[in-house]
Amino acid sequence: MEGAWLAAAERAGATPLRASARARRIVARALDAAAEHKRDNALLGRAITAYLELLKMNERLSDKKLLEITERTINRIQFRGTYLNAEPVYRLLIRRFPDDPLHRTNLTILFLMANRADLAENVLKETLQRWPDDRLSLAQYGFVLKTRHNRLEEAADFLQRALEGDSGPATEPRYYYHLGDTLLLLGRFKEAHEVHKRAAAHGHFLSPAQRSLYNVPRLKGQPWWNIEDTPYVKLTRALEKSWRAILREGEAARALYEQEKEGLKERGEWSQLDLFARGQEIPGRCDRAPVTCATVRAEAAAAGCRRGQVKFSAMRAGTHAMERRQGVHFRR
Repeated sequence: MEGAWLAAAERAGATPLRASARARRIVARALDAAAEHKRDNALLGRAITAYLELLKMNERLSDKKLLEITERTINRIQFRGTYLNAEPVYRLLIRRFPDDPLHRTNLTILFLMANRADLAENVLKETLQRWPDDRLSLAQYGFVLKTRHNRLEEAADFLQRALEGDSGPATEPRYYYHLGDTLLLLGRFKEAHEVHKRAAAHGHFLSPAQRSLYNVPRLKGQPWWNIEDTPYVKLTRALEKSWRAILREGEAARALYEQEKEGLKERGEWSQLDLFARGQEIPGRCDRAPVTCATVRAEAAAAGCRRGQVKFSAMRAGTHAMERRQGVHFRR
């Protein structure tokens, strides 16, 4: 409570207390608080390890306490960017709550975030075998059929079932987007337009023709923006001035790059290194890129953007990716 987190972790981690779930929880919480305060990636790793050790005692935890601890553990793992490390936590929740499809659904989302559609597909098949009308699983399976296998007719069927009646947990903009996109790729243009009209009527798109998933109210549609027409003149000039240093930092950090996670790559090699994600700086990354991060921090709208990431991105020659433009995928 006084902020002496490392002292608390050391004392609660004493040998005589190792069998105490309460002491292990204190250790995890103390390391977590210290990592957040100091923005220390090593401490964050220790906190995650402490949470995982605590979860090995899950039989001593009430359902409420287990859900609280697993939520924080998953949050910390995802913040660190090591998505697949959360898989054992979701597996634990599935075992503890076998009749709740939510934890299987969240495991599927985890695999999709980690660009492992193959693992997501396995979980979805198991989920749909037990809950064949689970709408969120129907939507996710349709997405996997579309983006991983290009089985468009089947994908359209699953997505249509998920969005039937425009009700239920799958009625999110992205699933209307993918259903409409699938129908466009199949040449079923009238059906696609009807889907786009439905989504626009429910406020998911600006209009049937403007189907972007994220919108900023003050922006307007125009083919080209001059720097002077934006509020980011200072940021743009700083990037122009520092681009050589930014390039050097990006190249020097290549050993830390991870595979592209959004499922846009069709073939080739595309890797990236996130520096800021969902409005927060990822601990430890900016130590490798001080010029880049200083430039980003100077613009609050960039560093604090909760709808995107600031990252280095590297693509080898010959790589093919999907480009999103006005709701349609174009291959390039």
